[in-house]
Amino acid sequence: MDIVGFLKNRIRSIANSEFGTELSIDDIALEHPSNKNWGDLSTNVSFIIAKMVNQSPVEIARKISYGLYNSELTFELDNSNHEIFKKIDFQEPGFVNFEFSVLFLLREALSQDISSESYRLKNNIGQFRGQKVLFEYTDPNPFKSFHIGHLMSNAIGESLSRLYEYLGAELKRVNYQGDVGLHVAKSIWGVLQLFKTEGFSLSDVENMSLEEKVAIFGKAYALGVSSYESAQGVKDEIHEINYLVYIAAQELLINEEQWAPIVDYKKHLESVKHYSYETIRDLYYKGRAWSLEDFANLYDKLGTKFNEYYFESKVGEYGFNLVQQNLSNGVFEQDNGAVIFRGQSEGLHNRVFINSKGLPTYEAKDLGLAMLKYETFKYDKSFIITANEINEYFKVVLLAMSKINPDLAAKTTHIGHGVMRFKSGKMSSRTGDIITGVGLIEDTKQAILEVMESSGSDLDDLQKDIISTDLAIGAIKYSILKQGLGKDIIFDKNSAILITGDTGPYLQYSHARANSVIEKAGSWNYDNVSVTYEVRSGSVEVSSSAKDLLRNMIKFNDIVIYSQQSQSLSILCDYLYDLAQCFNTFYNNDSILFAQGNDRNLRIQLCVSFKNLMKVGLWLLGIKSPDRV
Repeated sequence: MDIVGFLKNRIRSIANSEFGTELSIDDIALEHPSNKNWGDLSTNVSFIIAKMVNQSPVEIARKISYGLYNSELTFELDNSNHEIFKKIDFQEPGFVNFEFSVLFLLREALSQDISSESYRLKNNIGQFRGQKVLFEYTDPNPFKSFHIGHLMSNAIGESLSRLYEYLGAELKRVNYQGDVGLHVAKSIWGVLQLFKTEGFSLSDVENMSLEEKVAIFGKAYALGVSSYESAQGVKDEIHEINYLVYIAAQELLINEEQWAPIVDYKKHLESVKHYSYETIRDLYYKGRAWSLEDFANLYDKLGTKFNEYYFESKVGEYGFNLVQQNLSNGVFEQDNGAVIFRGQSEGLHNRVFINSKGLPTYEAKDLGLAMLKYETFKYDKSFIITANEINEYFKVVLLAMSKINPDLAAKTTHIGHGVMRFKSGKMSSRTGDIITGVGLIEDTKQAILEVMESSGSDLDDLQKDIISTDLAIGAIKYSILKQGLGKDIIFDKNSAILITGDTGPYLQYSHARANSVIEKAGSWNYDNVSVTYEVRSGSVEVSSSAKDLLRNMIKFNDIVIYSQQSQSLSILCDYLYDLAQCFNTFYNNDSILFAQGNDRNLRIQLCVSFKNLMKVGLWLLGIKSPDRV
């Protein structure tokens, strides 16, 4: 039952009739009070009406509560009508508070199988049904390590996308990966130096494990970065390699996609003096494939399935062409051999879109990416998730896009998040002083395995490996998501893995605890009509801790909607933590397995409904819900 919509309509009807106002549904806000003594729902509509009529908010609240009390606010069960609310009252300075009846709580919380796939993805509150929504996130660069910044973008993008998916959107997840650019050239230059100094070759690397291959390119990138500015002549060599990388990437597009080149990169071959095209091409093809294989393995571990992968090599040509087309109309202009956008004239800053060497920059590529994404999937909304250190960059890109395609720019939103820090400060792949995404997961996993060993876990080795991985990823993701999106976080491994307190493993543990009760219960028979009858007659007691759990459970969809509207995953995290606390209080206070009759049936069903709800909540966070911990 859409109780919020139902109640808003009743309040509007009473207010408009009693006070002669013309309130709309959007004028009426209903929220779940933080203090349970104020009921399950509360509205401040009296303050809005007070601005329209010459009456005090508390007097208006009194009249509204009286009007609602005398309305027929009932629900039907087994051919009988039952009261929705136990109490409707008003409170100074003008709030109207609502407390649900126990029978309504039981019906709403226990009758819906919220865990089912059909409900989760096509539920009756899907305000985004019929809308196409695209999320771009993670965006690692081949030839560089997948670092914790990418892990943050993945966790946030995956969870936000699941909110929209849950609310009915037709959703596409996409990943934009930088397979061309100076970072690739620096990495390849570094590999060539390692070949000389450490005495191995490309064929030697081919015989290494994937982990070793990726590590070599990460080390090579750090070497290339440090040498680019400091070593004599290195910058020119890397720029030569950069030209060859663009040519090799274009050749790959031609071979794999029958691509018709838009930009003539081969014209730069005449400036190449130090390296053969074949050498760079072979290193590029191998390194690119290894990086993408490594990324794919990690996406699988993180539970992300992208619908589309876009690459800089392709969108760069789109962007280059787009910038050239908009030179004559004044959107862009020539400046010392480069093509720039003058954002400074509109309070931002100027950016180069084609550099003096004739290559598209990140800015041009992001323009081309937007066009290609829309060409692939005609979206209504598009979200881009990155670190907030490039917020200003995206303001300029979106401003330039608005000059070229205003409709597309209006559909595009950039969401910037903070960075993850440790006691040693912020990591950097440019210096090699980094913690990779895989490294953080493995380090956290080992800490969990140590706890399992010390606690005498009876899980076998395979179960320990699977569950410790799920808990490690849950610990990391929850630590990211429970913060405000724009805030930096300091990851504390020892705190994050605890199964007590505000952590991902605590939510996973609570889910597993409910599952344990259900498995031990064997058979039971929960019948809503039968339990309702016995609750009314007093032969079945709903304890205060059970009632608190019920009251929290029915908030679920409202919290999901509020989290989406606020673009705040911390709201959902806070709610799930409160929900888990309510369940564990119920578990500790109420005898479940040793109760009798419908008391037992009701309490077991509460465990089932909580488990289902927590499973979906963890799914929304992108966290797995193991049945054992």
